[in-house]
Amino acid sequence: MRKFNKNLIKLFLIILIYSVTTLNPYYYSYPKNLNSFGLDALRHINNLSKTCRISGTKSIIHSQRYIKNEFQKYGYEITEQNFKWPLENTENIISKNIIAFKRGLNNKQIIIGAHYDSADCNGSDDNASGVSVILELAQKLSKVTLPYNIKFITFDAEELGLFGSRYFVKNMSKEEIDNTILYINIDSILSGDELYIYGDYGHRGWFRDEVLTLSDKYGLDIKTSPGMIKRNNGDISILEGECFDYSDHVYFRYAGIPFAYFESTSWESINPKTGYPNYRNKSLGMVIHSQDDNLNFIMKNLKDKPRNNLSKCISSIYKILTENNNQIVIITNVNDPKYLKDIKYELYFNNSLIKVLSHSESNKIALDNLSKGDYKIKLINETPLNIKFSMDNNPFNINNTGTFYILYEDTSTTNQSKEYDGMLISIYGNMFNDPQTDIDDIYKEFLKITNLNPSVIYNKEFTLDEIKQVVNKNKKTGFNEECLPAFFGIHTKNRESYINLKSMTKIVSSLLLTYLGYNFYKPQKSGLL
Repeated sequence: MRKFNKNLIKLFLIILIYSVTTLNPYYYSYPKNLNSFGLDALRHINNLSKTCRISGTKSIIHSQRYIKNEFQKYGYEITEQNFKWPLENTENIISKNIIAFKRGLNNKQIIIGAHYDSADCNGSDDNASGVSVILELAQKLSKVTLPYNIKFITFDAEELGLFGSRYFVKNMSKEEIDNTILYINIDSILSGDELYIYGDYGHRGWFRDEVLTLSDKYGLDIKTSPGMIKRNNGDISILEGECFDYSDHVYFRYAGIPFAYFESTSWESINPKTGYPNYRNKSLGMVIHSQDDNLNFIMKNLKDKPRNNLSKCISSIYKILTENNNQIVIITNVNDPKYLKDIKYELYFNNSLIKVLSHSESNKIALDNLSKGDYKIKLINETPLNIKFSMDNNPFNINNTGTFYILYEDTSTTNQSKEYDGMLISIYGNMFNDPQTDIDDIYKEFLKITNLNPSVIYNKEFTLDEIKQVVNKNKKTGFNEECLPAFFGIHTKNRESYINLKSMTKIVSSLLLTYLGYNFYKPQKSGLL
């Protein structure tokens, strides 16, 4: 009987350890707890991508309801931002961005975004995968109080020309733009050969650098883009770690907000004319914007790769936002590192000066294991540079969870905010017309006068002032039906049912526990038998 009781205790301990390790992502040291990330995301992809989600049609309504309901389940404040397309004769078409907000300790905020509309296909990769990352992150962060506000945004109408993110950014107040320390974009991370992260130029891409450091430390194999050189004139097209302007990060970037961007693709083979990869997956091709972009096809052909991409993306964001408690990180963005030695910061705690900080060779200063309370940082600038941070000499609070990131930068090296609708003009021509701004008409009149390709605006080859000098009058342009996009048909074919991986995991685990339990308390040979 005593031996039987001991074996029952052993069985109980096995079940207890199993429960803790499968339910608590903190139990295993990172990256072992990667297994706790990504399963919920796969469930979300399955629910979101049963049909296509074309903006402005009934096919997108289910996804809108699903996303809103998930955010509400996690306890977030929800806002629906309705907007009209910036196209003539589309006044009756309403799209919506769905925004979930979680208040932090300070007024600074991080925005994490992904578009939920699709092309004329199921769009499991592009971009139910990005939305699934947001929903799983929202769930995991719902009980965590961070040093800054978190705003999750799912954008509509990205496939039409970034309409949703364009509308959101153009309606941000100057105060909100100044208070946004980072935008993280997630677009199509399911089917590519590798998971990549890109970022803003220089040290404005600090979150990209943090993710790559994390990846190197734990062997996550998250990559970034190579430096690209144009074939014709040798000019740099993109620098290493940066990216082209083809997703929802674009309008954040040109509002002066630092950004990071996750996608899965392959930079192994590059089209010399466009600078883009020839394929996202070497064996499957591009996948996105095709009938291959459905979960059954992707999982059948790529096995564990999609889950791994999801897990690495979600866990790296989660870990960077939550791991280093009671920490302040100061990042200084200057073009020439020689100035770093003449830049110092005074650190105040509860209004008392406790330390003067300076850079060594790195542009980054990390302060760990700080006491909870109110802090203030004051810049001491002994350089000719115009270095600024909106919270300089203003108090902020540090608590138990997360790192408070501070970016000081030389404003002379910062890309100036500017209108960035040249891409939409190049797609829609005279059909593009936004009553919110007359800049679009100036752009179009400029192109008509100069007979230049719209790419000169898209590539920012002329400043707005230069364009205004050329344009002496604005001309209202007409509606051109031939410019309408060709993907308004609705694909309604239901997909085959997808096996719930979480259920399979439970079945296998139960069988294993049954086997172990039997071996612990099966009858032993003794004199009683």
